[in-house]
Amino acid sequence: MASRRNVLTFGTVGILLATVLIVVVTLGPTLLIAKAGTIDIKVTDAPVQDLSSLNITVDQFEVHQQETDEWINVTLTGGQVTFDLVTLRNVTQDAAIDQIPPGNYTKIRMHILSAVAQINGGDVITVRFPPNKLDIIVHF
Repeated sequence: MASRRNVLTFGTVGILLATVLIVVVTLGPTLLIAKAGTIDIKVTDAPVQDLSSLNITVDQFEVHQQETDEWINVTLTGGQVTFDLVTLRNVTQDAAIDQIPPGNYTKIRMHILSAVAQINGGDVITVRFPPNKLDIIVHF
């Protein structure tokens, strides 16, 4: 059972790192004089074998601005968002949208309140992300 749990945990983390977030940044045509741009974070996933659900609750997204070495908070409507990654195959779910200053961004950080996976056989496993944060390396 421990081996199956390890495979599930590492597989889940791998999929999250590889395909969880699609970031669409819409900056106006006057990027150099713009005071802010819009970041729209959407969530999607690829299929995971033997997994019937993977429910993740996030209460915060942050983006890392390279020039200032600062983390900028991205507002979540309603304070948190929950999504079942298994149901997000070939579709996206809105996670957050906010205004951020123009700049060079290199990471998105998710603060994960909870993550629970259910295996097709019915076993429910709590997935942990120490320290409850997951950094996704991106460049926009």
